[in-house]
Amino acid sequence: MTEIITKTKSEFEYKPIPHNLYHQYQCLAIRVITRIAHKYHIAPNKINYNHILNYFKYNFPYSHLRLLVPNDEILDLPNISDNESIIKRFNHKAYQHGLNIKADIVENVDESVLEAISGFTIFSESDPFINICYSQQLVWPRIVFTLLHEYGHIYCYKIIPTYADRYIYVQRNKDNEDFKREYDQFEAEASTFASLLYVSDCSLGDNLLKKSFKQLQAIYSMSTPAMFNRLRNYFEHNCKTTRAEASIFSTYFKNNYIDEIKMIRKEIICKRPKLIQDYFTF
Repeated sequence: MTEIITKTKSEFEYKPIPHNLYHQYQCLAIRVITRIAHKYHIAPNKINYNHILNYFKYNFPYSHLRLLVPNDEILDLPNISDNESIIKRFNHKAYQHGLNIKADIVENVDESVLEAISGFTIFSESDPFINICYSQQLVWPRIVFTLLHEYGHIYCYKIIPTYADRYIYVQRNKDNEDFKREYDQFEAEASTFASLLYVSDCSLGDNLLKKSFKQLQAIYSMSTPAMFNRLRNYFEHNCKTTRAEASIFSTYFKNNYIDEIKMIRKEIICKRPKLIQDYFTF
């Protein structure tokens, strides 16, 4: 049986999920990060998306990685004459960013397809088949987030006994308007997991105590909306604030309100409950 998970670009917008679900994916992210920390003797707050994607690649292999490229973009890429060159270009870029992930297939698609989705994963009897959009219009962090999102599906599919059944149920009913909310929730969870891996709680918690909003953006290569949304989730779920307070505190950081930021660091961040990975020392 072949199953497909798709995701639309709207998933990169902020979609809050209930705390109990967020906590489940937070625990999964901690599990991945602590295993990498133990295996490679790296402090958890030093682990980045390179370590995570390489860990996934070796422990949860895929059969193929296909690049979905706009029909008319090949002509716009300098020194690109065929699909093999596009694959080499992607693989070289991945290598430059410390990733051992390699594409092996290219498919040209209408630009409208890339406007609708960022990627999808096909599950079958063999290893998963990952498909991601690859365009000169997409910044590298966006491509990385898509890879983390797809690998989030793969990881959960492999280790959570009920995940496959839940996916099949949601997929079968996704075109039914009554089930759209559930399908959106399912995809929002995968994006939440990806965000927890892209910017780990322990790394963000450390940097929030000494870095400005713009410095955080530079460290994690994130756009203003993406960084703002990550802070909202951190304050709400790690610091136990209300959703409204989380938005306010994130706004203070974004607008660089010095006095308010000092208060948040002292009264909110420093007093947050500690996570397992906070106790790691190397």
